[in-house]
Amino acid sequence: MPDSPTITLGDITAAQARIAGMVERTALVRATSLGQAIGCDLWLKCENLQVARAFKARGAHNAVFALDDAAAANGVATHSSGNHGAALALAASRRSIPAHIVVPADANPTKRALIESFGAHIVLCEPTLEARESRLAEVVADTGARFVHPYEDPLVMAGQGTVGLEILEELSPDVVVVPLGGVGCWRASPWRATRWRLRHRYWAPSRQGPQMVWPDSPAVSGSHLTLHTPSPTGCVPRLADPTSS
Repeated sequence: MPDSPTITLGDITAAQARIAGMVERTALVRATSLGQAIGCDLWLKCENLQVARAFKARGAHNAVFALDDAAAANGVATHSSGNHGAALALAASRRSIPAHIVVPADANPTKRALIESFGAHIVLCEPTLEARESRLAEVVADTGARFVHPYEDPLVMAGQGTVGLEILEELSPDVVVVPLGGVGCWRASPWRATRWRLRHRYWAPSRQGPQMVWPDSPAVSGSHLTLHTPSPTGCVPRLADPTSS
């Protein structure tokens, strides 16, 4: 996987303007009981209430609506087992262009149904990354659709970064908790784009368990993560969690 492009604060603010009215500005909700239990002023960024049920609607809409008419004419394509595929299908339907989604045969039936409900053309493949990428290459060659990568596309990354921008417009958090999956949300965060320094720590829940990532460290390099496992003795005063689904 190639190195990630640099995403600037300007890219994120442009994305915010582009997708305004098409995605939700989700609420920041104070989790009072949980915060009291762990000794924090705890806030949740409710991206589970986002259109298409995930924060990935932000990046997909930015990518689709940034295309000029000529580039959009043949539609868009991607491979996905769920959230990105549904988000791209919804964005494409709103622009009235085709969406071709390569989906592994073992994908969650509910997520596959959501992709279909937005009118996308689903192409099934074997449940391996190699199969997904090779089948997608065939689809793009056959249709001329533009490939919108789930997390390496600069427009997708900038769109995901609007989550963090909304947090900063409402809070000045000491700690931000960002989910790490494809890491698109982390790579495009305004904190990285502006080198804004959190007073304390930047937490990243991942498959390896809770991780700590310093805002000024090269935590992401291509597809590899450099993460630091902390041994916390308590909770610092304020957390904001851009929840994904």
